[in-house]
Amino acid sequence: MKFPVAVALSLFPAVFADDHSYHRLSDPSTHLKVTSCRNIPTSLFNDLPGTCESVGYTQTCISCRGAMTFMVEDISTCSQESTECYFRTEDEECIGTSQCPYGKERERERAEKGLRGQVK
Repeated sequence: MKFPVAVALSLFPAVFADDHSYHRLSDPSTHLKVTSCRNIPTSLFNDLPGTCESVGYTQTCISCRGAMTFMVEDISTCSQESTECYFRTEDEECIGTSQCPYGKERERERAEKGLRGQVK
């Protein structure tokens, strides 16, 4: 017997709905070089109670691929420049990593182009 989705969800309210807010901290990564936080609707995976904002992560940081929202403590750690165009602030537009003028990847490409033009 098939149940409508609303009926199925009402049978398992603890899994699918929660009146509380939770958050998940993520370690620094290659491009977002600081600890970040995401607000999570349930504690299904033992996420911490409260919102990111309630623990000091108040600045919105948006991934350029997928537009996922992360929260950081300092907005300067989420600029196109500081993340090599992988993340942006709310005030920025994504340039695209292949066009990004910042970071080690771009410096390496420039160096390779310079070496290719030289005859040894």
